Amino acid sequence: MENYYMLEFEVPAEMQAHVEARSAEHHAKIEELMAQGRIQSFSYSANALRSWAIVKASSAIEVMRLIQELPLQDCMIPSIISLESHHAAAPALVVAAQ
Repeated sequence: MENYYMLEFEVPAEMQAHVEARSAEHHAKIEELMAQGRIQSFSYSANALRSWAIVKASSAIEVMRLIQELPLQDCMIPSIISLESHHAAAPALVVAAQ
């Protein structure tokens, strides 16, 4: 059974330069995981020291494995929160002009 988890990542201030240098690689991996449906959404703060993701997984162990795939996992402090439910807005339907 698939469950939803909220991930919160905190980047210590002393790691910020390291994060900035590797952010493109990290965001490419996030996009890949989103395309696979493993990450449902991803957001980060204006100063990029905090980020949040909604993850679809069968267990917290699977979420931990997903974290290990992230290029910046070695410089982020993750928190995993099991969600009782998760609701998202339906994607907008785009109709081409005729």
